[in-house]
Amino acid sequence: MSAIRAFTKWLAEHHKLPRDPLTAIKKPNPESDRRQELGMLSPEKWQSIEGLTVQGPERHGMPSAERLMLYRTAIQTGLRSNELRSLTLGSLCFDATPPYITCKGRSTKNRTDARQFIQPELAAELKAHVTSKSPKAPIFNLPHEPKWP
Repeated sequence: MSAIRAFTKWLAEHHKLPRDPLTAIKKPNPESDRRQELGMLSPEKWQSIEGLTVQGPERHGMPSAERLMLYRTAIQTGLRSNELRSLTLGSLCFDATPPYITCKGRSTKNRTDARQFIQPELAAELKAHVTSKSPKAPIFNLPHEPKWP
């Protein structure tokens, strides 16, 4: 950023530009940037979220138990919303040690298949959860993504 600012200042000083277009732009302040406040989810915070979710009502068509399983899967795998949305029974490998979830490249950000290992406890919960689902059905009943204009 500073190199670009120096260049536009030089252009204005040498009459290559009528004025420096970047003089009004302020340098970003990391202290006031909200993204800097986000951090790792602490075990204490997760326990609080977990407790609130278990006691909570159905939301967006998902019972609290399924939402909790979704949150656990997201935390253990790091999969994004679209990646979680794309998971089907064929994405789950319960027989491996350790068990894992495969996300196809068409759904991942970098367009390559991703294999994410999960804890055996979560694998057992997911196995019980998908017993009544068809092989092509999504694992989680996530609401549709909002359509942005």
